[in-house]
Order: sequence, then C-alpha cells, then structure tokens
Amino acid sequence: MNSREIIILGAGPWGHALSKSLLNNNYQTIIWARSLESINSKFKNKDFNYSFNLEEIISGDGSIIVATPVASLENIGQIYKSSNSKRKILLACKGIDSKKSEFPTEIFSQFCSNENLAVLSGPSFANEVFLNKPTAVTIASTNKDVSDYFIKLFHSETFRVYESDDLIGVQLGGAMKNILAIAAGISDGLSLGPNAKSAIITRGMAEITLLGDTLGCNLKTLYGLSGLGDLSLTCHDKQSRNFQFGLELTKNNSVIKIQEKIKETVEGVYAVDGIIKLCEKHNIVLPICNQVYNVVHGKVTPETAANELLSRNKKSEI
Repeated sequence: MNSREIIILGAGPWGHALSKSLLNNNYQTIIWARSLESINSKFKNKDFNYSFNLEEIISGDGSIIVATPVASLENIGQIYKSSNSKRKILLACKGIDSKKSEFPTEIFSQFCSNENLAVLSGPSFANEVFLNKPTAVTIASTNKDVSDYFIKLFHSETFRVYESDDLIGVQLGGAMKNILAIAAGISDGLSLGPNAKSAIITRGMAEITLLGDTLGCNLKTLYGLSGLGDLSLTCHDKQSRNFQFGLELTKNNSVIKIQEKIKETVEGVYAVDGIIKLCEKHNIVLPICNQVYNVVHGKVTPETAANELLSRNKKSEI
C-alpha cells in the first residue's frame, strides 16, 4: 500500500462523498470500514478501494480524513497515537462529545498536535456532494500549512473550500445546527407552519452566537458557511437526518426506534447533551436547545416543548 494514499475513515454516505470529491481531483483514496456489511450499499462501486484494518492503514505519511461519528474519535485517536503516525488529520464529523462537552479537535488533540489538525464543516448533504452538485464548505486549522494542504486536495469548481483559523467557531455551528434541525423537524411535524420554523432558525442563530461569544468564537464564522449556512440547509430539507428525527418524534416514536429507522447516526441526539453541559458550565440558557434536550430525554412531549417556548416572557430581541 502506498503510504501517501489518502485514507478516509468511515464508509457511510459522507465518507463516500468526500472520497468521490478527491477522486474527481485525481487523488487516490482508501476507505476504511468496520466490516463489509457496514459499507453503505447505495454508494459502493468499483471506483472505491476499501480496507478493514484500521491499525494497518493509519500508519504512514499522507493524510487521514475522519468521516465517522464523533463517538468514534477517541478510539481512532488512541490507534493513531500508538501507531506513531505522521499523517495529517482532517476531521469531517460534526458534533460534540455528549459527556465531556469536547469538540472534535479537542478530543483528537489529546492524541496528536493541534498543528497537525484541521476540521471541515459547512452546508453539505453527502448525496449532493457525491453527485457533484455545487457545494461550499470551510476548512479551519491553526496551522496554515495544514489548512492549505487540505484545501488544495478538495477545492474544485463544484466543491469550493474557504479557509479559516477559527477552530471552535467552525465546529460550534456544525454541532448546534443538528440540535436546531431536530427542533425544526418537530415544528413541521406539529404543523406549526413556515413562520414558526423561521423563528426557530432565527432564534436558534441567536443561541449559536450567545454560546459562540462565550467561547470566544469569531462572529463572522458563526454567520458564515459553517454556522448560518449549515443551519439554514439542515432546517429546511428532509435530507437532514436530524430534521427527520424531529419529525418522527411528533409521531410518538421512541428515540431508539427512530434511530433504527434512520439507520445512520443522528448527531443532534448526542450533541444536545454536550451543548447543555457546556451551557451549565458557563451559566447560560439556550431555550430551544433546552427543549430539544427535554424532548429527546422524554421529559416533555413535543407539544409541551413548543407550548413552553411560546409562553416564555417577552424580551428584547437584541
């Protein structure tokens, strides 16, 4: 195996979409999958090379693109560290650890230097990227050489990549938009109408900026592709697993049954725990995220959550 081949960790829709983008730019990739059965059959074809041995492919020079759920990062990081790998890492997963409230780069920096890390986020449904539909995303790193490296790999006429050094800002939008998409799905499931969903998106954006300001994020990042851009996409389209999850919650289905039906990981279910813990740590309140947390954990029904948001005391918008 060529040690400089680009490794994609994750054989779901997003891993295949990123591999396809690289193949379009004439880069060779290997997609790691847990097993043959874990490869998403919709995307599997002769253009892709697969490996089932993580320890073997993670060593070497080249680069690694992580397109697995956030919950997988600690295990991957431990294997990366024990392999003494020199590969650059691009984290392409969106979310936050549900227990420690750590963003992907904070998790992975325990196993490698931040100087070797970058993160990719933005409004990007996997299926559309796979079909070469025009898409724009952001890649952030504290090391310009690393961000430039990954931007060069991916940038094309149909997959435009913008640069940032705001690591937490780029990841915050990617985590919170999943939670707010659940809220938008609940809103549609309750037939509350477009006005209500617009309010969720706008006030949800206020929640993102409130937490982002607390964490020292750049406001321009939060109103960019990885923040407002991704939020708008995820709350408006049924391709979003998190939006679908919200819809299903209004049908009185259990969280476990909904996840089984959707099949792929619904990151917002886990991100909401991490975000709420982060809010408690910094003593701030995010009403929409709080109600999503309550619904996901069975504390209130979707109807009650909506009513409690609507009955809140009046306040200044700004």
